[in-house]
Amino acid sequence: MPLKTKLQSSYNCVLACAYNVLMHHVKVSFPFACLCLTPKFFKLEHLPHEPLLLSEHPEQAMVRLLSRIGAEAVYPDIGSPDHASAYADTYLAQHAVLPFFINLRYSALDPAPIDNDYWNMQLLLGRDASSGQFLAFDTFHGKDYPLDAERFRLMIDTPFNYRTREGFAPFLTIVVHDPEESRSELARMTMLASLAEAAADYPLESNLEAGHSYVTLLRKLYLHDDGRNLHNEIYKIIGFQRILIKQREQIGDFAEMVGYPNAQRFDELAKAWDAFSYGIAMAISRHERDSFDRLSDEWEALIRREHRQVSELEKWLKPSRG
Repeated sequence: MPLKTKLQSSYNCVLACAYNVLMHHVKVSFPFACLCLTPKFFKLEHLPHEPLLLSEHPEQAMVRLLSRIGAEAVYPDIGSPDHASAYADTYLAQHAVLPFFINLRYSALDPAPIDNDYWNMQLLLGRDASSGQFLAFDTFHGKDYPLDAERFRLMIDTPFNYRTREGFAPFLTIVVHDPEESRSELARMTMLASLAEAAADYPLESNLEAGHSYVTLLRKLYLHDDGRNLHNEIYKIIGFQRILIKQREQIGDFAEMVGYPNAQRFDELAKAWDAFSYGIAMAISRHERDSFDRLSDEWEALIRREHRQVSELEKWLKPSRG
């Protein structure tokens, strides 16, 4: 029977899916912030040969919390796409939700224009009683939808799901070794403590360096017009930038929940990140040296502004926690 209770939605599909699994496995309410916010929340990294700026991988955040509560993530090998529906039916007969990895090109609610199967997840909830189709939940949009067998196969029969040595692994399951111990640990977690952990020791110098390295590579790759159609490359680059923007919006939401009076400044910060991302797209499209030079200056100002705001939040949190 499909789940009727409210599910957590978020721009971060991995953490939203993990949270929903835990909520229904362990059956204890805990703040979503405790899964999202880690000591590396603000740390940025630039891949040496990829024009991408990244934050901490969501799997690392998930594994960190699971380790703390005595649980682990398991990606079962089910053999082939032919076995996916039967596996899901068997699993959902005993569990409320089942996360599955998809290629966003075949997403039901908002399909991507290109193949994108890197750590994109949605939830299976069971089967609709009248149609017999799966009912699925898109954590990004916060909506459920019917999923027919043909689309389900297109979603999961994608290279990412063959990433393990064992074979075909389209699902995430979470093994909770001692539910009572896990409940006790989760009950001790607070949003205030998680915010303080994320805001402590902002990595100013390493973030400045990561961004300047990023802009340098963008300049190297895109300053000269070689006649290529760059639409798909820009789409991918800005897609990763959107994650960073959403993170800034998210921490503003969490800060507002605990009563921080300047929480709206993180919304303003997110808008500044959005403007920087727009500048990236324009610089790549125009191939102008001045545009790339401005990106370097804008990055410096953006990160120093973020450092000030996070430091102010950290100072406010110290007496609040006490």
